[in-house]
Amino acid sequence: MASVPPLLLIGTGVICLGDLLHIIGLATRHWQEIEVLSLEANEGLFKLCRNDDCHSYDDPSSEREATQAMIIIGMLCGLLAGALAIVYVLLNLLSKSPPRMMTLGCTAACVAAFIFIIIGVIIYGSEIYDADLDGTELGYSFGLCITAAILLAVGGALVAVGGKSIG
Repeated sequence: MASVPPLLLIGTGVICLGDLLHIIGLATRHWQEIEVLSLEANEGLFKLCRNDDCHSYDDPSSEREATQAMIIIGMLCGLLAGALAIVYVLLNLLSKSPPRMMTLGCTAACVAAFIFIIIGVIIYGSEIYDADLDGTELGYSFGLCITAAILLAVGGALVAVGGKSIG
């Protein structure tokens, strides 16, 4: 059985962690927290909840749709990167010679995921989040997606460096 460079293993783990955090951030409804008088509300990318009564957005704004699209495309790129990294590690463990393009593909998918997630977060923060409204704060889902984007970028860099040492 062949050995796998530690940076490649760590990078694969970081990418998988980034994917997990991003999926949680995408699926949860705590992008924005609102607490004004007796009203408690939280908003996700797909639902708005007021005092535990949740509704989907009937006619979402173009900014919300753009945010949803960027975050989902970022998730798909991140999942592709995770799959490529895992296959690359498995091929190394089975003493097969993985194509060098897998490292490049994984790194490119991580960079694309980072870019799409950050664009989505910027659209949300600049066009949807209402910072002027008293009692409004960004929620943990927003933070999870930013953290995931950073982890995916770092994981892609680790896979690129770890993949170069195979050879």
